[in-house]
Amino acid sequence: FLGAGLVADPRLRDDYHRAVVVVAVLTGVMLAGAVTFVCASDRCLKIVDWISNRCLVFLPSRWRKRLVELVASAAGGLGALKRPRLAVGIVATSLVKWFLMGLMVWVSLRTLGADDVFGPSLVVVGVIAVAILLPAPPGYVGVVQFCFTSVLALYAVDANTAIAASVYYHLWQFIPVTLVGLWCLQKTGLGWREVTEVEAGSDRGSGAAD
Repeated sequence: FLGAGLVADPRLRDDYHRAVVVVAVLTGVMLAGAVTFVCASDRCLKIVDWISNRCLVFLPSRWRKRLVELVASAAGGLGALKRPRLAVGIVATSLVKWFLMGLMVWVSLRTLGADDVFGPSLVVVGVIAVAILLPAPPGYVGVVQFCFTSVLALYAVDANTAIAASVYYHLWQFIPVTLVGLWCLQKTGLGWREVTEVEAGSDRGSGAAD
């Protein structure tokens, strides 16, 4: 969606279009690597273990062991993709989900009077998807607003409109998700005391392991 929004919009400079092509090629290479990793995860794990024990000996053993564990965990998580029907379902639902989020951005902008912003809405969603991978405040407050203003500035959308749309979009997501989460928590029969006790026990366990 990020690439489609950048390439399809003639308002952006050719520099952005060329950058999308480069990113698309890199993404294709990464996707091919991911497919190879999924299809030959056991062999990849052996290679990582060999590299860790032969080439990374300058690192503490704890770090090397953790690296192997992370790769093994990733292999376990991606193992479901070896089932074609499940993999197709995951990709399809992901596309639908991100498209609906782009539609939410578009509705937020149109509600506040912005015109011709469907393509930019897809770009905003793509940038948000990358930005939330970085360390951020709770609820991504400020991150979403920065993504809106920085991206929409490329399309000459008024900064005040972008900020207002970002708040509207954020509330549109945050409030329903929070209410549904609280309802699910209530259905489990857990109270805040139990939740905080589990969290405290987890912190103590991680502290003892360190």
